Amino acid sequence: DTTALTFYALKNGVRHRRRVNLSDPNDRKSGRELVQIKINNISDNVLARGELKFDVKQPAVIKDADDRHPLLGLIRRDERDDFKNKLKAFKADPYAMRPIVTVHDIRKRIYLEKDGKPFLSISLDRVDAGVMWVKARFIEIEPELNEITFTEADPAGKNYMQKIEKELIDDIEFHLPYVKSNLTPKYNKSVDRISEKLPFFKQVLGAGFGYSGVLFLALVCIGALFFLMIAGLKRLLNKK
Repeated sequence: DTTALTFYALKNGVRHRRRVNLSDPNDRKSGRELVQIKINNISDNVLARGELKFDVKQPAVIKDADDRHPLLGLIRRDERDDFKNKLKAFKADPYAMRPIVTVHDIRKRIYLEKDGKPFLSISLDRVDAGVMWVKARFIEIEPELNEITFTEADPAGKNYMQKIEKELIDDIEFHLPYVKSNLTPKYNKSVDRISEKLPFFKQVLGAGFGYSGVLFLALVCIGALFFLMIAGLKRLLNKK
């Protein structure tokens, strides 16, 4: 995100994703890396979300500022201009993008087919995120229509698939009433939970200091607390 948390405010996300298939290391997608822009509210369907995908291919030889940038340097050179233009469409300065939080997700997925074709999947995600000593943990249940099947379907087919998806979600919420619908990216959820335990997290990032500023402020707070503890102990000893 930018230090002004542009994508957080929009409830969108930009992520560098590394995938490892633990059950089938030979799967063609295992080891794959992508940079993705996740977008909410892309249509009137509140369940609809979009992804813009860019291949990761770091240069063997560093040539310019883009190659050295922590995000732009990940993306194939021939896709960078498109990526930068997409960020600018969200009023985000590509060169202001910085790592904010790292999310570790263990996913188990059930695939459902119809007429021999992939139709829908149900993912159970166990998510761990952290900044310094502060941890955020949560679980997601994510029903998701197969992207290729949905794209190739005619209007009636799309309506049918969306109907089944909604019925599945309604069924989950009925049988698991403690599950709440929240379509924001894991990035938003992680930042929110970290901020509950680290109250100054978003404020420091929003002031433009970035992650290093959060770390610096945390060390200052720890140092101040340690100083107060020593001062209090000295005062107690002097009284005795």
